[in-house]
Amino acid sequence: MQAKVAQILRFDSPDDLDLDARFVEFGLDSLAAVELKNALESVFAIPLPTSTLFDYPAIGALAEFINQKLAPGGTEPAPRAVEDDVQNLTDTEADAELSELRKLAL
Repeated sequence: MQAKVAQILRFDSPDDLDLDARFVEFGLDSLAAVELKNALESVFAIPLPTSTLFDYPAIGALAEFINQKLAPGGTEPAPRAVEDDVQNLTDTEADAELSELRKLAL
């Protein structure tokens, strides 16, 4: 998610963004807010309210909200079949999966 925010706000690197800073501090206006909301809906395949970026005005808060929408009750264990699949991955496969997940989360 951090990478998507950096892209929309035209930052050179996602690392330039403070996760606790408010979006308005980065220069996010209403047009960019709609663009970011639409991009996040597309990436995560979940509907987001129009007011999402105003209700969760920092990257960290927004990430927490989206995480809850993706995994309601987030403390539930993963289904057994998924756990078995993960345990059978080679180190190379696990690294590739983690890399892809990081791209989605940032």
